[in-house]
Amino acid sequence: MRASGGCFSQPLTVRVLCFLSTSLERSRSFRALLALGAWLEASFRASALRRAAGGIASLYPGRLWGWFDRASGRLEFTLSPPAVVGIAYVAFLAAGSASGLSPASYLLVAAYLLAFGAAYRICSGVRIREVVFDAESLRLGGVLMLASVLALCADLYRAGAVPLIEPAARMKLSVPLTYASTFLVPAGLLLGARVCEGYRRGTLGRGEARMYLLALGACTVFLITLLGFRTQTAVGVLSFLILMRIYRLVGNAEILAALLALLGAVGAIGAYRLASGGGEAGLWEVVGGRAQLTVAVYDQLVRQLQEAGGLLTGYYGGRLALSTFSSFLGFVPGPGLGARTAVAMEFGVTGISMTSTLLGTVVLDLGLVGVVLFGLATGAAVGSGKAISSSPLGAALYSILLAYMLTGIETGLVDFSVLLLFAAAPALALCSAWRCRG
Repeated sequence: MRASGGCFSQPLTVRVLCFLSTSLERSRSFRALLALGAWLEASFRASALRRAAGGIASLYPGRLWGWFDRASGRLEFTLSPPAVVGIAYVAFLAAGSASGLSPASYLLVAAYLLAFGAAYRICSGVRIREVVFDAESLRLGGVLMLASVLALCADLYRAGAVPLIEPAARMKLSVPLTYASTFLVPAGLLLGARVCEGYRRGTLGRGEARMYLLALGACTVFLITLLGFRTQTAVGVLSFLILMRIYRLVGNAEILAALLALLGAVGAIGAYRLASGGGEAGLWEVVGGRAQLTVAVYDQLVRQLQEAGGLLTGYYGGRLALSTFSSFLGFVPGPGLGARTAVAMEFGVTGISMTSTLLGTVVLDLGLVGVVLFGLATGAAVGSGKAISSSPLGAALYSILLAYMLTGIETGLVDFSVLLLFAAAPALALCSAWRCRG
């Protein structure tokens, strides 16, 4: 879609985004990336790996998946992202609050969910068919996958061990390399979205598409899990499930089964960490204990702010928001420590970080005002992703945003790389809706 009336009839933000996207397309660096992507694609098509991948479809468990299809037919229902996030948030609070929360804690969650839902509804109401950079998404996904794998290898080499096996090695990981490694999941989704598009166009059968995505998702999740971060494992599993749900390659029965397996895997990683440190706990004790600690931290932050009279505007005045960038980019003003570390310092704990649900750091930073603004921003980002989800690029981006929203209920959304993805969705939507080439 193109805007009528020329470039200068559009708002300044749109004009800047149009200029940046057009400049990027015309740049030598972008053309070099596409050339590298084309070489990777041609190399893969001619490799033995491609021939081996062709045999994956023969492993399709038709009877087992047929049972899931029948079960999904009886469980057929669709929930909007605001409903999914709301249900997940309330369930997490219920699981983690044995003695109940303060009324203010519930009020802040309700305010966030209302703001998120309103912004999502507005931004998702537009359907954008032609998305900028969509035609190049396969080659860009290949380049991003190569770069992320190289960053992962360098990070593990620097740590001298695999953090999944030796949790203490996480302290030796490089922040820039770890951030770069987390783009393994977006890269896998970009490649997987092209498989889904092949299924939608009829060039791939349902069984073929399912098996290709299962293999790609398993490899992607395995690689990112080597870093030992449970959040990235959860994001990888959830985002591939959401992508396959968009293209109707899985139903609710598969999703429920995968969620139970994911909870078990997250609990197993946590239990292994405790065991390596001399502790002991069962799988579900780890999951439940983590939820209780996170919710307790959030509720205590709210109570302290309420007692200090800072519930409306918070305590840090926006400095915690800047810390997401200043902890990674030295030239950005603000504290050089991460938002989760600041939360830990509020409880007199140093040397570690603490999660406080999706809203803990936001409340501490800007209070109720920040919660509403945060709800509008994240709702607009996910809604923009939904608006462009009819394209493979948009579907991949929408899938990972919704996955981060769900995992962020426990961990928060304070990582630099995550915020880049949330900024990408509205930027792509605006560029695609009002692209200027003049």
